[in-house]
Amino acid sequence: MYTSNTRMTVSAADAVATASEKRMIAATHLTHLVQHLYIGAGPLLFPLVMSDMDLTYTLIGFVISVRTIFAGFFQVFYGYLRRLLSRRVMLNGSNLISVLSSIGMGVSAGFSPFLFWNILWGLSTSPVHPIGGSLMADESQKNKKERKGINIGLFYSFAYVGNLIGAVMVLLLVNQIGWQGVFFTMGLLTLPVLFYGLVISDEAPAERTEKMSQTDALTTALMDSRVVLTCLVGILFFGGTNIFIRHLAPLYLTNQLDLPIGEASLIFISISVIGIFSPPIFVWLSKRLNRKMVLISIALLLAAAFAYLPYETRLTYTAVLVLGILAFFSWPLLALFQAFLISILEPKIKGAGANLLLTVNICSFVLWASLFGVLIDIDGSFDGMFYGIAILCLGSIPLMLLVKTGARQPN
Repeated sequence: MYTSNTRMTVSAADAVATASEKRMIAATHLTHLVQHLYIGAGPLLFPLVMSDMDLTYTLIGFVISVRTIFAGFFQVFYGYLRRLLSRRVMLNGSNLISVLSSIGMGVSAGFSPFLFWNILWGLSTSPVHPIGGSLMADESQKNKKERKGINIGLFYSFAYVGNLIGAVMVLLLVNQIGWQGVFFTMGLLTLPVLFYGLVISDEAPAERTEKMSQTDALTTALMDSRVVLTCLVGILFFGGTNIFIRHLAPLYLTNQLDLPIGEASLIFISISVIGIFSPPIFVWLSKRLNRKMVLISIALLLAAAFAYLPYETRLTYTAVLVLGILAFFSWPLLALFQAFLISILEPKIKGAGANLLLTVNICSFVLWASLFGVLIDIDGSFDGMFYGIAILCLGSIPLMLLVKTGARQPN
């Protein structure tokens, strides 16, 4: 008989499970944050790395590309690994590799070891987005008041705090300990997160109880025109804009506008602050507006902003304003794309579609980082890249118009 004691036992077990899940969510957020230290600090250190190692933009683009392949491609296999390993084991492995690779970059004396440790760092980041997505999906299933779109925005905002901390680290430390010391410090800052992940309670690997297998869900998503078109839009729109704002903006500030690393750091810090707040703001606004029209409007605005940048030959208030606009509207794009796709897909393929979108968008960095690096070397400036990104933004609009939203799915 189902007695009050039984109910109390079940409630206590649910409370323990909920507390464990919250600690796991906290560990995932912290991991996302410390991994974004490199996203914030790395681009500011690239000018110094290029100078010390005598690297070209093509080689820096190659580093970003290869690193991104390992960061994005292995996310496809998360669903399969989830059946073999718990999320905590994958997260701890991610943090351990991140510590080793950050320290390894700090002791690199040439291009080859620097590339090797960047590849390992990319591999260390691959489980974090799918783990975060699955945890948010579990949370939203249990608490219907939670909005998955808002959770996605907060997930990225928390990570962008790491961008800000990384940029501040460069500003405060690079003149004292050099770029090698900054990479070494990033590795040390990841250690407490690794230790926290080791002490939280573990969970079992996922059981094979899904109504649709991972392979079937992925195949169905790949055959869905809404997923395919949204991924293509992401390749054109998200990939081009974010490769600049995340990775190449400091090089533009230091090498084309001739700013010292300190001033470039301050501007990049401002961009990072904007990145903390814009994702949840835009995801919240898009719930009250048409998400498709929000994305199209952002594409038009970013195209105009990128087309204007070649006219700036030195740092002016207008240039700072345009960079601020680019940051405010570029940072939330991945969260907006995920929220948009989740809102139009059937529940059985929401997870597969969102993971596929994430993987394709991040892997698009491979294409644009390599292409833009070569283009900058050939052109001798960033101007050709800016015009190219503007064209990509405009080219994404017809594809976005073709995405059929259909009946709105609750999220």
